[in-house]
Amino acid sequence: MKGAGIIIRRLSSREEFEEFGRVEMSVWGGQYPPPPELLRAIADNGGLVLGAFHGEKMIGILLSFTGFNGGRIYHYSHQAGVLAEYRDKGVGFMLKMTQRSEVIKMGLDLIIWTFNPLMARNAFFNVGKLGAIVRCYMRNYYGLMNDELNRGIPTDRVIAEWWINNKRVNGWRPIKVSDPLQYPQVIATVPVEGGPYRLPVHVIKPTSDPLMLEIPADLLSLRDALGESAVNAWINAYRDAFDFLLGENYHATDVVSSNGRVFYVFTRSDEDLGQSICNMAHGKEATRLDD
Repeated sequence: MKGAGIIIRRLSSREEFEEFGRVEMSVWGGQYPPPPELLRAIADNGGLVLGAFHGEKMIGILLSFTGFNGGRIYHYSHQAGVLAEYRDKGVGFMLKMTQRSEVIKMGLDLIIWTFNPLMARNAFFNVGKLGAIVRCYMRNYYGLMNDELNRGIPTDRVIAEWWINNKRVNGWRPIKVSDPLQYPQVIATVPVEGGPYRLPVHVIKPTSDPLMLEIPADLLSLRDALGESAVNAWINAYRDAFDFLLGENYHATDVVSSNGRVFYVFTRSDEDLGQSICNMAHGKEATRLDD
């Protein structure tokens, strides 16, 4: 795929696989790069090892492979990242749309991946832009990690389900929300005195449709400004919120913002989404829908 001087293509040489590792370390900071031999094995056996290039420079990466769980074959997207100086230029979207095109050629209709639900940038991209849905929450999925993005934060994750043949990929949403503050909130939050941050105070359990679930506008800035206790307050509230939401058959269908505040939109839409991939094979601490 090409666009604005950026080219997305499969990687094939050891030198490219080694450069993949260097880009990964730059994006995440503190992680060990994957061995080039492993990337070669994945690339040659049903996986995708993609690079985004600006000229000769690799500026973004994507790693994914075919998986099997609960009787379904799907594609699992393990990593996708873009160098800091190239973010917000559409590179990540190009990587994911190239991935979608390649996976459709494989005859599959579902790509899944995990992400931190409290990271607003990822929530906007995965759910708001790509059209993935969320209906599975996993507590401390990877255990404690020491890279810059995860330092001091339990690795609670959600599964993004990207049904790549669904009309949601083209921007359709079951409910359009223009003002999230006009709808019932699942978590009550209060502003922190003297700063731009908000903290949760308690979980509410309304049962209308849709429901709004607020997240921090910038989790890492909140962590650095207020400490890990502030992040843990959000994580504990989110665990309670997802216990309620998924138990009541809600799922995240959009992400919207209002006056600097960010919200997931949760609905009980009856659109045909297929069976949820969330089950105990994704961790004993998973909160899931009953299929």
